[in-house]
Amino acid sequence: MEACSSETTAILNYIQGTSTSIDRENGVRDSLNKVEGFQIVGTYYSEGLSAKAYTITKSLLRQYPDLQGIVCLNEPTTLGAAEAVRSAAKHQQVKLIGFDSSMNEISMLEDSIIQAIIVQKPFNMGYLAVKTAVQLHQGKKANPLIDTSSQVIWKKTMYGKENQKLLFPFLDQKR
Repeated sequence: MEACSSETTAILNYIQGTSTSIDRENGVRDSLNKVEGFQIVGTYYSEGLSAKAYTITKSLLRQYPDLQGIVCLNEPTTLGAAEAVRSAAKHQQVKLIGFDSSMNEISMLEDSIIQAIIVQKPFNMGYLAVKTAVQLHQGKKANPLIDTSSQVIWKKTMYGKENQKLLFPFLDQKR
């Protein structure tokens, strides 16, 4: 068995070669590489399947018994990894960061199995998509790169008003 230092993490990506998975992984790596002494043990691909993420995570927990973190880059991967961490009773040791915000992820955030989730801002995505389409229709140039933003949500911040809108958008709808 290979021992890990106290600052090791694994990246669980979903589909190898897609632009979103490449960009998310590059962002994670850029951020982690700025932390001195931090070690990424590897990137593993779940093919977007919770069951495969579960199997990969169980294997990682055996191979790296002192693993400190796992970053999962989409919802099914996050759920599979979280279930493996929960079943191994490693949620006190392994800090799990996930993407997206399904009800199951929110529940695991509440239970401290997942420490944080990265949530997209779909209102911004829709608004900026229409704004850009109108600009193009009017013959104006559009910015080729538009930041639609995302939000890090922790257990301690999940009940704030703005985060509630991101986590539970269906509750904010007018009838």
